[in-house]
Amino acid sequence: MGMNLFTSRRLELNFAESSVRNADSGPTPHGFLAVPATIVQGSFFVTDVIIDGVKAKAMIDTGARRTFGNSLLRTALGFGDNDPRLSIAQPLGGATTDTTKAVKAQLGSLTLGGQRFEHPVLTFSDAPVLGPLGLSDGPAIVIGLDLLKSLKAVAIDYPRAELQLKP
Repeated sequence: MGMNLFTSRRLELNFAESSVRNADSGPTPHGFLAVPATIVQGSFFVTDVIIDGVKAKAMIDTGARRTFGNSLLRTALGFGDNDPRLSIAQPLGGATTDTTKAVKAQLGSLTLGGQRFEHPVLTFSDAPVLGPLGLSDGPAIVIGLDLLKSLKAVAIDYPRAELQLKP
C-alpha cells in the first residue's frame, strides 16, 4: 500500500498495541512529541536530526527495516574508510533486487525532535533512494523501523507536515 493513500490524513503506527490507525488530521494528541517535517515528492517525510553532534537530514521510512546513513554522514562522524569501529553489514536492498555494500557502527545518540535514541547501530551505504529526494548533497539518514519500533507509537500527519512520536 503506497503512502499516497494517506496524504490527506493522519496515519498512526501504534507499536505498543500492534495497531494501525487512519484518522483525520488534527492537533497533536496528548503524549506525542510533534516534529515539524517537509514533505518531499508528495509523500516522503524529511526532518532534521542530530547524530553524535552532527546535523543531518532524515527521511522517515516506515517500510525500511533498518536505519542507514550515507557516506557523507559517515565522514562527518569521523569514520575513515578502514576505521576499526566499522564492521561489515548485510548489503542494503530495497524494492528491487539490487543491493549496495554496507558497513555499520554503534553510535552514541541520535536526536529526532525531542526524542533521543541512545546507542543506535547505524548502517552506512550510499543507497540510491537519497538522490531523487535531494538528500545526497550532505549528511543524510533514512530512519527505519529498527529505531521507530523502540517508541510506543509513530504518527505521520500529512496535512500538518508533522511527525508525531510517542515515547
